[in-house]
Amino acid sequence: MFKAFKSAGFNCEATHITDDLRLDTLMQVMSIAFCLAYQTGEIVVVDKPIIIKKHGYRQNSIFRVGLDTLVTIFYNISNQSAHWM
Repeated sequence: MFKAFKSAGFNCEATHITDDLRLDTLMQVMSIAFCLAYQTGEIVVVDKPIIIKKHGYRQNSIFRVGLDTLVTIFYNISNQSAHWM
């Protein structure tokens, strides 16, 4: 989860937030988003397993698969809603 917050998805350091209340709220929202992305990744991996590279590590993490899936879903929803308006 630490890697996801730092560099693998959310990049929380780029916000430069210093206020304690805002930082606490951001961490709560990011924790919920992490759980949603991870659960989505677990669902996707059941149907389409992650490729294992020659060195034995997975090509992508479960979190990354879930986050990419959610981004694709939200992007398609926004495109379809713009099409109907």
